[in-house]
Amino acid sequence: MSKETISRITDKVIEEMQTWQARPLEPVYAAIFIDAIMVKVRDEEEHDGPCAGSQHSTHSPSPSPTAGRQQRPTDEDRRKHR
Repeated sequence: MSKETISRITDKVIEEMQTWQARPLEPVYAAIFIDAIMVKVRDEEEHDGPCAGSQHSTHSPSPSPTAGRQQRPTDEDRRKHR
């Protein structure tokens, strides 16, 4: 893509981009991130199974000190999922 093409595209969207950048912000934004990996699982026999995790995050002027922190599993949690 040429420099001229990029300049033409930028010139067409710059006003809308500046309006978006100057918009009033919401007091709180929330996000949830979810992912999974395949791991070996031992039930009655060994097989691959999904292990899912999630994390939430909020952004506000005065966020909670624990917002977005993921809680570590306890020994009891680990025993339940063996």
